[in-house]
Amino acid sequence: GTYASADKTVCTSCESGKYNDITAVDACKSCPVQSYTASTGSTSLDDCLCVEGYYVTDATSTSDKCTFCPDNAFCVGGDSPPAPVEGYIRSPYDDGTITLCRPTIACDGGSDNACRDGYEG
Repeated sequence: GTYASADKTVCTSCESGKYNDITAVDACKSCPVQSYTASTGSTSLDDCLCVEGYYVTDATSTSDKCTFCPDNAFCVGGDSPPAPVEGYIRSPYDDGTITLCRPTIACDGGSDNACRDGYEG
């Protein structure tokens, strides 16, 4: 993404943390709160990634794209969902719902959100 100079003769790449999805404008759009772009010249809201400690809850929102990581999980940022800690599992229906496993030994936690061998659910 780029923006045009006042006289519309020079285009400049959007700085990190901003993007532009349209042409011939004089400013870039800022990424939503708690998000950033990995490089300059980003062309889409999709280029805005969540900072560590947050995860994507609404990829289309220009204001509330990223939400604070839920309890009993860790969030590496980017576009990764919350990873539950050991003994917990992430709901297959809602990334922000982290629940205690029964028995707790059944869930190893982590980004794969899987049950340990011999358990299912």
